[in-house]
Amino acid sequence: MNEITIRKVEVKDILGIIRVINESVMATHTRLYPPKDIQETLDNYTEEKVERYIKEYDYFVAEFNNEIVGCVLAKESKMRSLYVLPSFMGKSLGKRLVEKAEECVKANGYNEIFLWSSLVSHDFYIHMGYEDVKGIENMEGLILHIEMRKIFKP
Repeated sequence: MNEITIRKVEVKDILGIIRVINESVMATHTRLYPPKDIQETLDNYTEEKVERYIKEYDYFVAEFNNEIVGCVLAKESKMRSLYVLPSFMGKSLGKRLVEKAEECVKANGYNEIFLWSSLVSHDFYIHMGYEDVKGIENMEGLILHIEMRKIFKP
């Protein structure tokens, strides 16, 4: 049986990462977010930007049958860009990726982790032990993200 593996990103993974992000966002965000905000999210993941993220962050992918099926990145005390292919949602892959990012943040000496949750993912992060810090507004004043944090227990 093929297992899902989580590993550090390689440059060859860029197109797979972009595909996961696009499919995830289009499957989860279209009912809650204005099209302009969805496009703004997708615009953060061009080939050039993802390559820069690979260089600047601890970036991890989940792989199944040589296909990228999820991703997450961590830098300092922050986690961002958790995405999972829709066909892998609800199968604990997101949890495994969050745990990988948390391990990385802890290994870098931080005792807490911060993220900006989408409205779609908010309940998931609550379940993972995160708490709300504040709402993040878009240009029109709509709260579309929630800053959250988790304090690591000693």
